[in-house]
Amino acid sequence: NFSSYNQTFDFDTTYWWRVIATNGTDFSNYSNIMNFSVQSVLSVTLINRTIIFGNLGLGLSNDTNDTPPEPNSPFPFIMNNDGNRIVNVSITGTQLWLSPGAPFPGSSFRFATRLNVTKNASFNHSKSAKDWTNVLDAGSTVHVFDLLWNYTNNTAWIDLNITAPTDEPVGTRNSTLTFTIT
Repeated sequence: NFSSYNQTFDFDTTYWWRVIATNGTDFSNYSNIMNFSVQSVLSVTLINRTIIFGNLGLGLSNDTNDTPPEPNSPFPFIMNNDGNRIVNVSITGTQLWLSPGAPFPGSSFRFATRLNVTKNASFNHSKSAKDWTNVLDAGSTVHVFDLLWNYTNNTAWIDLNITAPTDEPVGTRNSTLTFTIT
């Protein structure tokens, strides 16, 4: 015979147990005391780690929020929660434009979260930065709330929107975005 016990266990907590056998009349001695714990794993992967917009004329905008993607349109950042716990994500970045006409932070360099079209309930979109949000160089504001970790719902898309200032000098521009996971 066996007995089962259904329980939700907390991460990083030690649980102690022992067993006793019975035939309904007689009882064995207790087993040795045993323990186990479920270790939390914080692991997030960026599937698409680089966004290249290519040439952009002065005063023009481009973004990754094309559904379906337009030809030659860059894909958004695609983030998977590969751990075993729900996570929150904060996003910061470095300055993109050189022009004084594009203050940083400002509306010429923004991001927004988007649900993956095939994994609709992967994070709390109503609490997340679903509207265009200026990229900041520091901060701890959560932008992706409660990103799930189960295989079927563990993905968030992070779109970028850029607008080239009308007085931006010619040249290549780069920014590094940092995704802080808690």
